[in-house]
Order: sequence, then structure tokens, then C-alpha cells
Amino acid sequence: MKKNILFIIGIMVVVLTSCNTDELLDITPYRQTIPSTVEEFRLLMDERSNVDGRFSKGRAPMYEIDFFMSDEVKVPDGQLANYISFSGETRYRNAITWETDFCNPLEDDSDWGVLYNQILVANTVLEAMDNPEIIGDDGLRNTLRSEAKVHRALAYFSLINLYSKQYNPTTASNDLGVPIRLTKEPSGSLERSSVQGVYTLILQDINEAIASGALPDAPQTFIRIRPSMASAYAVLAKVNLAMGDYDGALEAADNSLQLYDALYNYNDIFFLPDNFDNEEVLMIKERPARSPFSITLFASNDLIAAYEPSDLRLSHKFILDFFSNEYAFDRNRTKSTLSPTVPEMYLIRAECNARVGDLSLVNDDLNTIRENRISTTDYTPTIEFADRTSALTLVKEERFRELAGTGLRLFDLKRYNTFDEADIDVVKVIDGTTYTLEANSNRWIVPIARKLIQQNPEIEQSPR
Repeated sequence: MKKNILFIIGIMVVVLTSCNTDELLDITPYRQTIPSTVEEFRLLMDERSNVDGRFSKGRAPMYEIDFFMSDEVKVPDGQLANYISFSGETRYRNAITWETDFCNPLEDDSDWGVLYNQILVANTVLEAMDNPEIIGDDGLRNTLRSEAKVHRALAYFSLINLYSKQYNPTTASNDLGVPIRLTKEPSGSLERSSVQGVYTLILQDINEAIASGALPDAPQTFIRIRPSMASAYAVLAKVNLAMGDYDGALEAADNSLQLYDALYNYNDIFFLPDNFDNEEVLMIKERPARSPFSITLFASNDLIAAYEPSDLRLSHKFILDFFSNEYAFDRNRTKSTLSPTVPEMYLIRAECNARVGDLSLVNDDLNTIRENRISTTDYTPTIEFADRTSALTLVKEERFRELAGTGLRLFDLKRYNTFDEADIDVVKVIDGTTYTLEANSNRWIVPIARKLIQQNPEIEQSPR
């Protein structure tokens, strides 16, 4: 049977933001046939629109709201009024200045929808793999079950970091998380679980996927949407880091790198491949390059100042705008994706060693990154660190440079303020007006769309 009649689309963008609870998580066939064998579910899982945020027929909800909330984006004077506002949407513009509400009362939240769509597809696959009426190879059945758990874990990790407070072990059991859905059935409460409850599910999913032994060790070329053991450990490293479990994050990042550690040397390439073809990406999570991607997004002054002149990331990840002579993000190579990558694993391992491990290993990992990013004629290894504080400072600076534009900065700032008491404010001056996101303010949380709450009143709004 051809692939083009096997695809199910879980219409979560419509369901979660436009429908009532009775219609929640209802699945409709997008094409002609619902899969009925394990092999057909393989094709479902390989459909990019189900697992990396892309949608067919021009429907392309984006997940990168956190990018605009961070300190990475600069808004040129005179452009805020019309900035990132298209098709009636206001949410990206409002996110830049951390308004009380991002969406207008009739506006959908495409970010919420695209992430719950991934959860819907994962739940559908998990139920099918446990159904004896779905016949097929048992080895593939176990692989698909593990893949679905990795995808679901990363989707919930994104949701909890966007729509909830930063994980804090002293308050996580009481802080509002997001609704947990474990089936494809439309019935059930949409009450928000606690932050702790969501993280417990995330850890359970990812640990079960790893323990299954059903995933290949390394990413498969040209099929990078499929999870591997390297990407599963990478997701576990990200989750443990966000929870302040530095020993766990260190072990997981090291396990990932032991399985796969491909890095480009920017001295040897003329163009950095875009995300889908990038060998440093462990598991692709990407949105299409259309509005708001089509507009020029300028990098903040602080971000550009963080790069030394010999840093090749300036030319590989940014474009020098001809008219303004300012740097803008190359959106084909720095789309906000939350894709786990090899450089991120080096940086997680370095950060955790700076906090709880061997300082000499911090130096090794930072130099591994930098010697592949700095011009060969100007590169010099970093010096040995005097103490953990100085080591951690350099790791954070390198993380700012390396992961710019990938949707991780806001999450980093939230956890620095929580675990390091860093007291970091984000300040933007636009058209002469100063906007400030104060450290640990509730405005670090993405508000849930009013339209969604009106249709599902059991969903409690986040504190603002």
C-alpha cells in the first residue's frame, strides 16, 4: 500500500485550540486509510508532519515562541507595531514584550497545538502496538513503541518548559504543569497536572525507551526523525539538566556522546547544512521556513558581542544585512527546534562537570567545541580553570554562542535564575521604551490561549 494513503493526521492544532472537550484528541483520517499493520504504522511514524511539527496543505504551525521571549532577538525601531503579525496573529509580537496575554480572544495557539499533535500521534502508536489485532514484526513493534515514547517525552518537555514555571524540587508538586493525555480517546479531563507529575511521565517514557534496547545506537542518515539510543540519552540529559540533576545529566550526555559524536569543523565547510541535513542533529524537530520565519530577525547586540571576530559561527549562523549592516539569523540553520544535538551534549557534559565533576574534563569539552568553530589561524585552547565558578561561567558563555537561535536560551535563563540564583533580567529597548522581564517573574511563562480556556474552562490559566 502506498505511503500517501497511510497517513493519519491528529488535528490537534484545531482540536486543542478550536474545539470543546468532547472533541479533544479525536483522530480523523487525513487520507484514505488508517494503518492496520505494524509496518503501516512505521510509515505513519516516518511522516515528518507527525513528529517534527510540519503540517501538510500549507498548515504550518510554528513552535518557537520562546525564541522571541529571550534576549537573542532585536527589534529595529519603528517595526514593533507590525512585527511578526500575520493572518490575524498577534502572539509573536506580544511575546517579544511579555504581555499579559499573547493571543487575542479569537486566536489559536499553534505552538500548543503542534506539540499536542505529536503526543496524539505517539499515543495512537502506543495503543496500536499493544493491540494484538495489529499484526506485524514484533521487533519493529518494540522499536515503534520506543520511538513513540521518545517523541512524547520531548513534546511534554517542551510544553512544561513553555507553559509552566521552571522545575524547582521544592515547589514542583504544587506548580501548575500541563494536561497529561495518555490515550487517543477524546474523553477525559483537561485539568493541568503538576510540574512534578509531567516530569515523572517524561522520565518514565524516556527511561523505558532506553531500557527496551529496541532503538539503533546512532541516528540513521536521511531518516533523522527516527529516535536512536544516542538521541534518547540526549533527551534524558536535557531533562535531567532542567531538573538540576547534574549527575544524571552528566551520565546521560556522556552515554549519548559515546554512541554518536559527529561535529563539523567550520574551517572545512563553506555552508552549514540546514537542520534536516545537519549531521550534528541527533533527532530532527523542525518547522518550515515560512512566516514568521520569512521576515528578517535581527540578533541582539549582546549576542553578537559574545562572538570574537575569528568565530566562524558569525558567518555560518548569521547573515550580515546589507541595508542595516546588522546581523540577522540565518533561519535555515538556526530555526528554533529543540532538536537534541551533539554540540549540546558536549556543553551539557561540560556544565555538569563544572558543577559536580572533573574540571579538566570541562576544558576538554569546551576546546572540542571551540577548535571546530574558531578560525584555525586564531584558535588557542582555553586555559585551565581556577575553580568551579569560573569554569561554569565559561560554559554558560559558550552555550550562549553555540546554541543561539535554537530555542534553548529562555529555558537556560529560567533554570539559571532558579538553581544558580542568577537574578537575570531580560531588557529590551524598542522605540525608546524599555521593556523588562524581571528574574523569576511569572511573565517567563507562556500564557495559555484565552480561546482554549473559554472552550475548556477546567484548564487553569498560569499565574501572570
